[in-house]
Amino acid sequence: ANLGNAYYSLAKTEQAASAFRQAIRLKPQLTGPHFILGVMAFNQHSYEAAAGHLAAAEKLEPANLLVQAYLGYTDYARMRYAEAAKHLQLAASEPGNADVLYQLSKAYGQLARQSYNAVHTRFRDSLYDHLAQGHAHEAAHEWDAALESYQKALKLAPGNVPLRHRIERVTAKISSTAYTAPAGNDELVDGSLAVLEAAPSGEKLQAMYQQLLRANTAFVARPSAESTYRAAEGFQSLAYLTSVRVLEETPESHRAHQLKGESLEAAGSNDEAIAEYRKAIEANPELPGLHFTIANIYWKTNRLAEAAPELRKELQIDPRNAQALYELGDVLADAGQNDDAERCFTQALQLHPNLPEAHLGLDKIYSARSDYQKSLLHLRAAAKLDPLNGTPHYRMAALYRKMGMQQDAKAELEIFERLKPAAQKAQ
Repeated sequence: ANLGNAYYSLAKTEQAASAFRQAIRLKPQLTGPHFILGVMAFNQHSYEAAAGHLAAAEKLEPANLLVQAYLGYTDYARMRYAEAAKHLQLAASEPGNADVLYQLSKAYGQLARQSYNAVHTRFRDSLYDHLAQGHAHEAAHEWDAALESYQKALKLAPGNVPLRHRIERVTAKISSTAYTAPAGNDELVDGSLAVLEAAPSGEKLQAMYQQLLRANTAFVARPSAESTYRAAEGFQSLAYLTSVRVLEETPESHRAHQLKGESLEAAGSNDEAIAEYRKAIEANPELPGLHFTIANIYWKTNRLAEAAPELRKELQIDPRNAQALYELGDVLADAGQNDDAERCFTQALQLHPNLPEAHLGLDKIYSARSDYQKSLLHLRAAAKLDPLNGTPHYRMAALYRKMGMQQDAKAELEIFERLKPAAQKAQ
């Protein structure tokens, strides 16, 4: 175990892993080797292996907050958000851990999204569905859309006075007129907006957080429309309060700057967001994801020359970032560097076989080389991975026409036409 620690300190991970495994064979109840093997697997994006080692470490030392933190990070990466939140809640009992609080906020945000989706799919066009949509539009300052949602809700609850007040408030925003809201908040109608508009601080924040956490446990256990809606609003409030804790407890941390950057990016202030992300990098230069986040803004806004160096920096920190490899491949393909782009797309698929965008990238390269069989192979894979996306079928139709296979081209075009309405509805 000590030999493993020495190798790990020297970043010789293969030798460290070998020593740790030998230590576990000799003495299975050693927490340290299990934990560090889990951390190494997590850093390599091998999340199932990480979960196994970390679960063994937790069994040996359930009160170890570092083990709980990494179990939370791993479960989040595995999209097991409820389990991630439980582990991170335990890890957050130690104040001032910016990474734990940041990831806990993200876990709550994902749980809120899942609950909102459940409201929208299982209780579509209900009072709660329209309220939830109104809140989402309000949070994004989409006042006209918010008003429309609330008016639909009012038709289902015409005698609801707090809802009428909410409509008056939004109408005032649209017309840019002054409005004085009545005192107090309505738990059902105002929901998470009450927290977003006036979050407490210090001890009051902690008290509200604990109160919401207890209430949400009860709501999650009940499958009704109202309980699902209240759970969604509760998780949204918990996500926001936890992010406020990051800003209060660690105001100059990399996570605080990252949260500010995310808020600015969501508001469309891309250059200001990038400035905050760069402050986060200054605070923690080796943190994975920050260069990629900056690159992604450049990539989405077609500033590809600026995206490329950020993607390369990200891959120096995290060579196994499949999405960064795909985006770098896309940038290189746009610059006509098809051989390098092909290598990036291929590596991305080796790391993440279920990445339809990389298959579509390889199709473009092989199609340009008239290697139609390889193109078709990747287009079929993309269509299977993303069955609602009509693009692979449209491209297959074009390829079949070039190959003189008119019937196959016609069949693919028919699929494309059928998928267009589904894709528009999903948007």
